[in-house]
Amino acid sequence: MLKFLISTERHELRREYKFRFLNVVLTYLLILALVVAVSLFAPYTVVYLEKNIINTELEVIKSSDVSKRRAAFESDYKHLITEYKIFNQEFLSPTELYDVLLKNKPADVSISNFNFAKMDGDKLKAKIDLRGTAKTRSSLVDYVNTLKQEKIFSKVDVPISAFTRETDIPFSMTIETVDNYKNI
Repeated sequence: MLKFLISTERHELRREYKFRFLNVVLTYLLILALVVAVSLFAPYTVVYLEKNIINTELEVIKSSDVSKRRAAFESDYKHLITEYKIFNQEFLSPTELYDVLLKNKPADVSISNFNFAKMDGDKLKAKIDLRGTAKTRSSLVDYVNTLKQEKIFSKVDVPISAFTRETDIPFSMTIETVDNYKNI
């Protein structure tokens, strides 16, 4: 039937047909997009509102007294674990230090008092105050020199007054450990 029409009319008719076809396709796509948008709007709104409700409840929980106490407890717990690890891994016990002092002690030196303290502000150093009696000056000198040769001691101080007597010498000495002495 198109063959019976004049070419200009045929051309116009095809153009009109293409225009209507394009119009129907675009209308269909527009309606489809509108249906999808409407169907996604409701779930998005619900999710958005639930997110706001959850955030509000989370803020209430974070600001509660129980939450603050829990945070303080966790902080204290972490601090204690850190202190325990430092003490347990890098710090000799007073018993271990006392064993070193006894191992180097000559037979004629007796120890009457042993005082152990960590250095102020330093978790890896210790100070030992030692009191006792030596039968001879030479045994006290030998003991002091032996302790000075130990790698874990950085300082061994004995007052000069301890060396004034020849026999039955009461002495006191201050001994400091080196930093991180457990790893020596």
